[in-house]
Amino acid sequence: MKVYEYYGMRPVKGPLGIEVEVEAENDVFYELDKYWKTVQDNSLRGYSAEFVLKQPYLRKTAIEAIKYLKKSLDERNVVLKFTHRTSVHVHVNVQHLEHGQLCCLIYLSYLLDRFFAKIGGREISGNRFALRISDAERQVFVFKQMCEKGNYYIPDEGDGKYSVVNLAPVNRYGSVEYRSMRGTLDVELLEDWINILTNVFKFSTQFSSIEDMMEGFLGDELGFVKRIIGEELYNKYALYPSFVDDLRINYSLLIDCMYSQKVIPSRNEAARINVVNAAPIPDFGPHVKYVNIDQYNQQVVAARDVVIDELEEFQRNA
Repeated sequence: MKVYEYYGMRPVKGPLGIEVEVEAENDVFYELDKYWKTVQDNSLRGYSAEFVLKQPYLRKTAIEAIKYLKKSLDERNVVLKFTHRTSVHVHVNVQHLEHGQLCCLIYLSYLLDRFFAKIGGREISGNRFALRISDAERQVFVFKQMCEKGNYYIPDEGDGKYSVVNLAPVNRYGSVEYRSMRGTLDVELLEDWINILTNVFKFSTQFSSIEDMMEGFLGDELGFVKRIIGEELYNKYALYPSFVDDLRINYSLLIDCMYSQKVIPSRNEAARINVVNAAPIPDFGPHVKYVNIDQYNQQVVAARDVVIDELEEFQRNA
C-alpha cells in the first residue's frame, strides 16, 4: 500500500517542495508573481518572510523558482540577512512509495544526516531545530518500531519536527522534510543540495529491503556514497576528514532498524504470493482485499507492474 492510499490523500506528482526563510535589513515581505507564496514565520525577527513554493515542482522547475526568487529580491534592492534563525527546508514527495521503499529512504537519509548537516553549514550542526539522530536518538527508536511492525507509525510535529530528517509531514502531506540547509539563496549550493536529495531518493526507492540496499556498504563506505550521489557531488562535498566516521556512527545507531525490518510485499507482489489459495492481500490499512482467482487471471497481466511503472515515471520526472 502506498503512502497516499494509507492516509487517504489526494496524490500529487510533483517531487519537490521548498521553503526559504529570510531576514533582511529592509522590507522583504513581497507577494511574487509566480512560483512562491509569502507567509509570516513567527520564529524570524525584524524584516522577515518565508517563501513557500505554491505546489510541488519537478527538479528543474524548482531550481528555476529559486533563481526567480533571488532575482526578484535583488530587483527590489532587498538586503538579505541570513541569521541562525533562517534555513531552507526541502520536502521530498513520498506519496507514491510503498512501505519498504519508504523505510529504505528514511534509513539512508538517517545514515547520511551528519553529512547533510555538514553540507548545510556550521550554523546547522548541533542546532536544536535540526537535530541529527546522534543528537536525539528517539528518532531511531520510533523508526525501529515502524520497521519492526510494518506499519506507518510516524511521529507528529511535537515529537519529531525539529530534526535534520523530519518525518512528521509524511502523515499530513506525504513528504519527508530535510531541514539541514542553512538560510541561503546561493543558487549553486541549493541546486547541488536538491540534486543530492534527488539522487538519494532515486537510489533508495529501488529497494524494499534495507539489508539488500546496504549490501557492500561496510568496507567500501566511500564508494557506496559515491555511487549514490555521483562522483562530482561526492568530490565537492564528501571529502572532509570525519566523513567515514560520520557514516559509521550513524550505521551503528541504526543497526537494529536494518535487521528488525519486516519486509512487506507490495500489493501486486502480495497478489502473486496469495493467488494459489485466494488468501487475503494484506493492505495494512482499514480495508482488506481478497483475490478471486478468475479475476486475478484476467487482470494481473495488466495490473501487476502498475506500482513499478508509476514509480519509474515519478523518478524520471524528479
